[in-house]
Amino acid sequence: MFSQRNEFEDVKMFLLSEIYMLFRGLSYKEYDLFKSLDDRFNIFNSSLADREERVSALTFINPRYIFEFKNSVIADVRIMSAELPILRNLVTYEPSFTQLGLNQQNLLNLVYGDMLILLLVVIRIPFGLKKLLHEWPQVMTAIINKENVREPEIFNLRREVLEFLYNKPAATLGAWYGGVKEAYKEVILGAGYGQEVQAIVADKAA
Repeated sequence: MFSQRNEFEDVKMFLLSEIYMLFRGLSYKEYDLFKSLDDRFNIFNSSLADREERVSALTFINPRYIFEFKNSVIADVRIMSAELPILRNLVTYEPSFTQLGLNQQNLLNLVYGDMLILLLVVIRIPFGLKKLLHEWPQVMTAIINKENVREPEIFNLRREVLEFLYNKPAATLGAWYGGVKEAYKEVILGAGYGQEVQAIVADKAA
């Protein structure tokens, strides 16, 4: 069926929604079996000829497999919004993360919401969190100091990032501890929470 996908449009649509999920499971749980199937049926390389299939292959297949056997493909991935599903997959494996060349500047070049979507994956990986806290100060500043976020989706993405960081120990956050705590409280309680607390304290002291 896979080899005939371009002959039947309904088969191809089924493949994109179902077969790549199967490939994902195989590439994680049956690594050697997937390698033998790929060698026999040219699964990965044949997927690269079609734009949608390329995205599916690079999004769902184990990034370790991509790095070890299809390494040259990673060099063609760009840090841009159009590649976001692919980036979210490749950053989960440290060698492919490193090869991508993800850095402070190309993160900041993304649309703010897309940057947050990618960071929600990055911060859940120990080496990714370390990068953010110790090597990307401008990205941290963009997370903490962003004001007037009105779009509900972006507001919630920022809240999720801040909440994850908020729950980390002070020793992990280091110099960012105070900024993260204040930014998260502001997101949860509203921009004027500080003034409201001061007013309550003043009333009680009067």
